[in-house]
Amino acid sequence: MANNQDSINLNKYISATGICSRREAEKLIIEGRVTINGKATQLGNRVVEGDDVKIDGKPLAPKPTTRYIALNKPVGIVCTTDSKERKNIVKYINYPERLFPIGRLDKPSEGLIFLTNDGDIVNKILRAGNNHQKEYHVTVDRLITDDFIKKMANGIPSYSYPWGSQGSVVAIDDFERSTTINLPENLTGFTESETQEQIEELLEKLCYQYKYDDRNRLIEKRIPGKGWETIVYDKLDRPVLTQDIIQKTQKKWNFTKYDKLGRVIYTGIFTSYSTRSQMQSQFNALNNTALKLYETKKSSGTGFDGTYYTNSNFPDNNLEVLTVNYYDNYTFNKAGAPTNVDPYGVNPTTNLKSLATGSRIKVLDQSPQKWITTVSYYDEKARPIYVYSKNEYLNTIDIVESKLDDFTGKVLRTKSRHKKTGNPDIIVSEDFFTYDHMDRLLSHKQTINGSIQELIVNNTYDELGQLMKKDVGNTIVSLITRDRLYL
Repeated sequence: MANNQDSINLNKYISATGICSRREAEKLIIEGRVTINGKATQLGNRVVEGDDVKIDGKPLAPKPTTRYIALNKPVGIVCTTDSKERKNIVKYINYPERLFPIGRLDKPSEGLIFLTNDGDIVNKILRAGNNHQKEYHVTVDRLITDDFIKKMANGIPSYSYPWGSQGSVVAIDDFERSTTINLPENLTGFTESETQEQIEELLEKLCYQYKYDDRNRLIEKRIPGKGWETIVYDKLDRPVLTQDIIQKTQKKWNFTKYDKLGRVIYTGIFTSYSTRSQMQSQFNALNNTALKLYETKKSSGTGFDGTYYTNSNFPDNNLEVLTVNYYDNYTFNKAGAPTNVDPYGVNPTTNLKSLATGSRIKVLDQSPQKWITTVSYYDEKARPIYVYSKNEYLNTIDIVESKLDDFTGKVLRTKSRHKKTGNPDIIVSEDFFTYDHMDRLLSHKQTINGSIQELIVNNTYDELGQLMKKDVGNTIVSLITRDRLYL
């Protein structure tokens, strides 16, 4: 397999024969369907004159004669090779060999465009560095006012609604895909501007609207009765900034930061006057390496704003942290959670890799700051057996201990303790659960502060496993009874 100046890339060689595009050729190579001189190939292999290239064991047809067609494209023809488009340019010329357009002209426009089967010439014509001039003659249907020029300079709407046939409107998106919207009777006869207003109102009140970027990521969405929401992504296509219509007026964004395993570590509010497109460009420019895509846990100190994490990457200022998640260890502010616990005589595991060990949620509009802190402890099978939660706003502490079936993990018993600061009494409730041989719940009983057990529920099943009877309370009130009749 050659690799010299007289060789060409394998995918380009296959594409040049006209049987498929370069991207489709790459797929054939990845699937192992292409050989050179009887040997398997991979992306990056090159071909020289005399090499025997085969696909699925069959030799490639000889390279076709290079074709160039200059077409005066009429209005209404779409510059695409997509067979789903009824009026695509390839169907329009109906040439017997596979050709593709060089560049594009918009559907409502007409003018000179080239079609060819020569992939090499495309870059030579389209690449900006080659300085090929283009000239457009534009016909307008209204006066060019200062206000019109200002709107054009600021960008036109993503969707336009040119006037279609009577009683319909043609909606055209950025990729020149069109859809005809049939109008109700009472809109027929409206002027173009009046119809535009009506459609905008219908879109706002009744339609789900979505916009995507060139990587097919959802960047804007709007649901009926609500304003536009925007999304910014990192290079791993993870949402890192979001903004709704109210936050837009406040110049605020919801931000999300991740660790190196892609787990959400903290979120909050970021203040910035930038637009979505500006924010996306800034994020791409600043967070352009692998190390810039995540924050790390601090080995000492309390980290950024008491999160125990770094704040090294954009956005890194004008931040208000609202939630924090912790994994793998208990190195964070546990708000008084005990270091050693033994719920029902079980010692928690120290193997915490990949486990969520705690979280903190900020209570809004409080000075000084108040948080709700939760800490979780697990058994050797990574099942939660002790959960501690402190609410600084309500001044309460809640602890839940669980006794689990060693094999199935079913909850056999739980003890919940509720304590409010300043109140000497602690409310302790204990729940007991029993199951049958198929792990179906038979009974649930509860005791509060050591009182006599109260029946919460008692279930009875038939031979088929169907619930036949459900009793509640010590007075045995049946909520469900089912009679069976076999014929």
